[in-house]
Amino acid sequence: LGDYALFASLQWHISSNLTFQPAFRVSYNTKYESPVTPSFNIKYELKNTILRASYARGFRAPSLKELYRQFYDSNHQIEGNDELVAERSHNFNLNLNNSSTLLSRPMKVKVNVYYNIIEDRISLVQVDPDNPLHYRNENTDHFESVGGDITLGIFPIRNLSLDGGFSYIGRKDSY
Repeated sequence: LGDYALFASLQWHISSNLTFQPAFRVSYNTKYESPVTPSFNIKYELKNTILRASYARGFRAPSLKELYRQFYDSNHQIEGNDELVAERSHNFNLNLNNSSTLLSRPMKVKVNVYYNIIEDRISLVQVDPDNPLHYRNENTDHFESVGGDITLGIFPIRNLSLDGGFSYIGRKDSY
């Protein structure tokens, strides 16, 4: 099983505040047809604020272990699956970073959000309801994850940072 790829990226400074960075990966897999996988990143800077947005297309061929491994012991019955198809995905990210002051003290605010879609996700799935040890690698139809976090940091005294935040991670699977 072979996987060979070429990657190219270009960074275009549209203005002093705006940068656009496209990239492309062209790959060849000896068993699976690999698509061209692009990614696009944009960064906007304004004074103490940086806003970044990105999109990336993904492709992952099954590994030899996922395809052919047979592992049996007293606690496991794990089987590979040579009928697996490759995963294909989309990833979206948005990040905001701000540095400013609060009551004459430095502070920072970070906001990150993401959304992922994976088609034909490769997962280890229990295949025998009467045997909780029997698993096989299978393609699951559709997987989505969404999440983000907000962090606030303040510097009450020199060389001390206090950070607090909130995170959310959600997922949805279809089998």
